[in-house]
Amino acid sequence: MDSRVYPYLDDLESRIDDDVEMKLFAEWIEYADGRFTGEVFSPRRARKAPPTLEWPSININDAQDDFAMMLLHQLSSCSTALARGSGAVLAVRCNYGSSIIPSLFGAEPFRMPREMDTLPTSRPLAGGKGEIRRLIDRGVPSLTGGLGSKVFDMAGVFLEVKAAYPKIGRHVHLYHPDVQGPIDICEVLWGSSLFIDLIDEPDLVHAFLN
Repeated sequence: MDSRVYPYLDDLESRIDDDVEMKLFAEWIEYADGRFTGEVFSPRRARKAPPTLEWPSININDAQDDFAMMLLHQLSSCSTALARGSGAVLAVRCNYGSSIIPSLFGAEPFRMPREMDTLPTSRPLAGGKGEIRRLIDRGVPSLTGGLGSKVFDMAGVFLEVKAAYPKIGRHVHLYHPDVQGPIDICEVLWGSSLFIDLIDEPDLVHAFLN
C-alpha cells in the first residue's frame, strides 16, 4: 500500500465509532424496509468526529491515474461525513466515471478540463454503423479491457484497506462503479444518431443492445 495514505487511514480509523455507525445503519435499514414511522427521514450521527489532521483536496483528474489519490478522494467524503455528523452512510467506489463500460468496446475517454474537477466521459466510436456491426460480430469484450483493469485493481486497493483497518472494513461500504445501463451505453458508443436509428435500424440497435 502507498505510504502516503497511512496517516489518513489511521485518522479515519480512529474516528469511526462502532456504536454510532451501527445505529445509523440500522436507521437506514428501517427506512429502506418501509418501517420508518416519522414524517421526514433525516438521520444524523449521534456526535461529530472531527479530523486530527487536514485532509487533502484531490482533483478528480489526479485520481484517475493514481490509486492512492483515488483512495483519498473517496475516503475524504467519509471524513467529511464524520466531521459534520451527517447521516450519510460511509461509502466509496472505483470512481472512473461513466466511461467504464464504453471503454471495454474501444471508446476513447475524454477527460474534462482540470478546473472543472468532474469525471471524464467518452467520445462516440469512429466508423459509424460499420463499427457497430463489427463490435456485434466480436461478441462480449473482456472485462479487463479499457478502464476495466483499473476498476478491478482499485477495488483490490479498497479491499486491502478494509482488511487492514477493522472499523473501516466494517463501516465503509464499497459500492458499484458507474456502469450505467444498456441504452445509455449504446448511445455513448453509437452517438446521437442512435435516436434516428431506433426507427431506421431497429434490428441493428436490438442486436447491439443484446
